[in-house]
Amino acid sequence: MAWVVVASLADDSVASGEAAFVEVARTASPGLLGRLTNDQIVTAGRGICTEPSTISRGDAVTRFASSRELPPGAATTIVDAAVTNMCPQKQWPAVSQTAPTHVYTYTPATTTPPTPPAPPRAITARDWQLIAKNPDAHIGERIIVYGEVTQFDAATGTSAFRANVDGVVHKIKYGYADYKTNTVLTTGSSSLFTDVVTGDLFRAEATVLGSFSYGTQIGGSTTVPQLMVTAIKVTGSTDR
Repeated sequence: MAWVVVASLADDSVASGEAAFVEVARTASPGLLGRLTNDQIVTAGRGICTEPSTISRGDAVTRFASSRELPPGAATTIVDAAVTNMCPQKQWPAVSQTAPTHVYTYTPATTTPPTPPAPPRAITARDWQLIAKNPDAHIGERIIVYGEVTQFDAATGTSAFRANVDGVVHKIKYGYADYKTNTVLTTGSSSLFTDVVTGDLFRAEATVLGSFSYGTQIGGSTTVPQLMVTAIKVTGSTDR
């Protein structure tokens, strides 16, 4: 059986500096960046690195805050992290007074507190089969799932793992739990997964993000459901 690498979550070629940038970016804005893959966040960081020669640090922060609808504090943290961890110059150089300037105004999308997520609902095995068959038709649904972690390593990173999942609990029999649906589970805060390892059985409260495609070791690709986890509890393990 070929082991699968979640290439879209963390490519082997990604430098350690890029990994550090991703971690800082997710911590600075877990809500707005939570639905982006690591590769997409790295691409945003590389875009920041193209700007020091043309605009000031302050303008870069304002531009990034406006383009991503981020508050200035979070944008400042992310811009500085990109320069420190990814940009070749490692600092923002002085810009000539004749250099073009750009003015952007940050306007919060709303002045009211964000609406808390709806409580997750318990689902049946059939409910889960319907979601797994067409995840994009169930985006935003809050559900409770159960499963077994099948891959959580350097390839997946610290904020995502693969698991076999179902809507109901499967008991361990002969050291094996028969969860069938290959699924990618992510989080906006890697600290939520600190105590989760491969082989763990779990109960998770999650939001359906839709379908997700990644490459396999044999050169193909596979598409699976993707869930954003808001709470998780390890209930046992097939490894012990």
